[in-house]
Amino acid sequence: MKKILLVLEYVRQGYVKKDNNVDFWSSEEGKNYFKYFKEVGISKRNIEVSYFYPQIPEPKKVSNRGQVFSYKTPPKKEWEPLLHKLEEKIDAVQPDIIIPTGALGNSYFTGKSAVKDVRGKPTEFERNKNNYAVIPLYGPTAILIN
Repeated sequence: MKKILLVLEYVRQGYVKKDNNVDFWSSEEGKNYFKYFKEVGISKRNIEVSYFYPQIPEPKKVSNRGQVFSYKTPPKKEWEPLLHKLEEKIDAVQPDIIIPTGALGNSYFTGKSAVKDVRGKPTEFERNKNNYAVIPLYGPTAILIN
């Protein structure tokens, strides 16, 4: 079975469990997103999750109860120093397929930030003389909203 590196845009409040561990798959978004992988016969053990920006960004829109509805896009000066973490993950996992979600990841892997322009269109990404298949998809939040 193929190894997949799912690169989410950033950590969201809903991915953080009570013990402060980040677990995308236990979030509402993660459970819903996994249904699509399961439908095509891909199990969680074949998917490694990483984040383009491995932190929770500043909230953009928050409810009266403190629930974050949306986040501000982290500026380059914040995400660029952390990019090495994603690059190290790529080197360690050596995935067969990289699935970026969101504008930052899509821009990094394809050169185009608009997901609608690259969604589902396979391309290649080269790193350290290794070529990786890249298939950009909508992120889990976009799927819940749409």
